[in-house]
Amino acid sequence: MKKFLHILLAIIATLPVIAQNRVVEERIVVDIPFHVAKSSESDIHYGLDSMSLVRAYQDLDRIKNDTTITIKKILFYSSVSPEGSLDLNSRLSKRRIATAERIIRSKLNITDSVEISYKERYIPWHEVLIPALEANKSVPYRDELIKLAYRNPNETGPDTRVRRLRTAQGGAMWEVVRDRYFEYMRKGGAIITVDRTIYEKVEQPVVAAQEEKTAPIAEAAPQEPASTAKKQHAFSVKANAAAVAALIANIGVEIKLAPRWSLDLMGAYSPYNMFVQNRKIRVFGGRPEVRFWWGDVMKRGHFLGLHGFASAFNVQLSDKARYQDPNHVLWGAGLAYGYALPLGKKENWGVEFTLGVGYARIKYDKYDGAKNGPLLERKVVNYFGPTRLGINFSYRFDIEGKTKDKK
Repeated sequence: MKKFLHILLAIIATLPVIAQNRVVEERIVVDIPFHVAKSSESDIHYGLDSMSLVRAYQDLDRIKNDTTITIKKILFYSSVSPEGSLDLNSRLSKRRIATAERIIRSKLNITDSVEISYKERYIPWHEVLIPALEANKSVPYRDELIKLAYRNPNETGPDTRVRRLRTAQGGAMWEVVRDRYFEYMRKGGAIITVDRTIYEKVEQPVVAAQEEKTAPIAEAAPQEPASTAKKQHAFSVKANAAAVAALIANIGVEIKLAPRWSLDLMGAYSPYNMFVQNRKIRVFGGRPEVRFWWGDVMKRGHFLGLHGFASAFNVQLSDKARYQDPNHVLWGAGLAYGYALPLGKKENWGVEFTLGVGYARIKYDKYDGAKNGPLLERKVVNYFGPTRLGINFSYRFDIEGKTKDKK
């Protein structure tokens, strides 16, 4: 009896899987520029650039509302212009990094699992000024300024670039970079490292760190235009090879619910004898299963599933006995583990292997194995053991669409 139940439950509760996506790592930069309202050695005031702050809020909203990304790491940073002493710049940088962190944390839900680090750049020679000068050939004293902006490799003491820049050409070179670039060296912000789910048939979306700026610094480091976010829905149709081998017609559908979640639905039906009158596996039933994926959802990787099932049955595997439900379906629930692989060049085809265990409540009538044999017994079994066993083949359909950025 137990052998029969194992076979019956494995066939009834079996079915397929299908394909999905991959995960890539991206870095998203959120800049928060500042301007100096008043500063001295004893009293430091700075302001936030209102328009730039609006752009920063828009960038943060896009990150917050993007369901395809998971935040892994955040590096908070700040920088200052060459004006002021080292002590003044140090205090300004610390305040800016604290302000940038407060703004970003107010917009994003940063969990304890996110790795946090800090970098106070003070004067961003190599991040802002040198790239700006190298990109703009029309800047007066350009070659001399580039040379001064690089620190002398033989210099082992204090950094003398500020002093040399102030005195070169009687202060004219200092005025050039002050008027053109100092404003864009006063900033704070974050470099946010995320895991992004990319759908296999969609070109990898590129999320711009910021909207394109029209300030003069754009000459130095042209930014990529913000791309239109792509959204993809996927579903697959599948069949269970093990059930087909037992002459049980079956079909399943799997639907992607979220970046790591899917819903798998399966139905099976067989009204036939197995070649001879006294051999049959007649079933009619279904199984829903919610799945959590690692790797590419509905395509490649491991998954865990929580499933339930119900089935009417009439089964005879020998001459001795036939088992039939007395208008009371078999039902149960369990946990399944599976692994999926894509097939073919386009990887729309796929195969999955599943194994599950759980509980089933089985109420059955046992009849003599002869044709129209008499009733031998009635019984109720509370079963614990395998409830899923399958080799499933599937085909995935991808439906692409675009979501407009919020203005």
